[in-house]
Amino acid sequence: MLVYLGRRSLLAIPTLFGVALIVFLLMRSVPGDVVTNLVGLQGNIKQERMAELRRLFGLDLPIHVQFGQWFSAAIQGLLG
Repeated sequence: MLVYLGRRSLLAIPTLFGVALIVFLLMRSVPGDVVTNLVGLQGNIKQERMAELRRLFGLDLPIHVQFGQWFSAAIQGLLG
């Protein structure tokens, strides 16, 4: 019984990682990004300021780095 519980616990790790990856990719598939949503449809902010905000939020990083940062924060409970 203990072996069974240990095996099931170890299988839960890749399953949770896969679910986290799917959630991250679904969030990234939404049109636009955080900066575009903050600015809204008016678009009255200069492109330089938008680029600065994207850098601040880490949206200029490669997607695998963004996932690593997001996953690390999610493990720590920082989901906001």
